[in-house]
Amino acid sequence: MEQAELEGFLRETLIKHSRIRLVRVRDEDILTRDLGFDSFALLNLILDLEDRFRAEIDPSRLSNLREMDFRAFVALVGEHMCPAAPPSPGKPAIATSLPIPPGQS
Repeated sequence: MEQAELEGFLRETLIKHSRIRLVRVRDEDILTRDLGFDSFALLNLILDLEDRFRAEIDPSRLSNLREMDFRAFVALVGEHMCPAAPPSPGKPAIATSLPIPPGQS
């Protein structure tokens, strides 16, 4: 996912999950102070993103989520969830393979 595409997607997602009616999300907006996120809304946001990208954000990285601005949030999501494009709905996020029994390779 390209940076501009990720930013647009995250702006829309933040508007969807915010507890207040947002018109726009600026780079310097703080998730809690400016965008209306409380702990419950942040949890729902992270769970939605983890479901969408079928990835998990390291919980130790979430400690300062409440004070993050939009730029830092984009960097966090990009680092943990967007090494490649998200999988299509209905397709597995990780390719799986069965082990080959010894002697059958």
